[in-house]
Amino acid sequence: MRLLFALLLSLTLCSCNKKTVQLPETTNKEITEILDVSTIYMFYDATTGDIEFNRKNMIGSTNWLVAIDKRISLKQALPHLQYLYEKRHADGMHKNDAAKSYLSCSNPDIKNLAFIEHTDIVYSDKDPADFLSNFFSDKTDTDAQKHHYINVASLSAITIGNQMHVETITDKNLVNYLHKLTQNKSVKHNIYMTFKNSLNFQEYITVKTLLLEASAENLSVSNEEIIYN
Repeated sequence: MRLLFALLLSLTLCSCNKKTVQLPETTNKEITEILDVSTIYMFYDATTGDIEFNRKNMIGSTNWLVAIDKRISLKQALPHLQYLYEKRHADGMHKNDAAKSYLSCSNPDIKNLAFIEHTDIVYSDKDPADFLSNFFSDKTDTDAQKHHYINVASLSAITIGNQMHVETITDKNLVNYLHKLTQNKSVKHNIYMTFKNSLNFQEYITVKTLLLEASAENLSVSNEEIIYN
């Protein structure tokens, strides 16, 4: 089994042109095996800082494994993530409603690949000021439902807030904050995410991993993720 996983890792990291993808690391291990796949790559050139989006192996009817180099910024990845979302959800004669999209990661703890689903994530570049304006004017908290936003400028500067309170924490404190929200099971908490586009993909996956670790029935994370300048 380990030999099989090592082979899969090799196939995910390398292309026929000897290019490599340094996969972001995650501690999440909910999904470690996916069948019927095609792999999409975003390569990073350390010399120029440019990226190459290679989708020549993408088959619409399969599950997509999206291997994005951890050094790539969200700004660089954004248009390609938006393209993949549109393609995944577009109608067509070869459309497979059961097929999903996953971000490929490595999990050093289990020496295996791990995958984070992003099939329904809508990547938006809307103005965060407009988002916050709408957040404070449109979202009404009740005893049964609360709304929170989380803005990730960096792993050491994560702003968390609601209509009553705003503070800045680090990634080390984010899980504790989310866990506190889930203590009262009678209250549903809705989370809205914004990310600064200068974050690299490793930093993005780090936050996504923390959100997965804090998963609870009364914690809902919006499918829209705003990536701003």
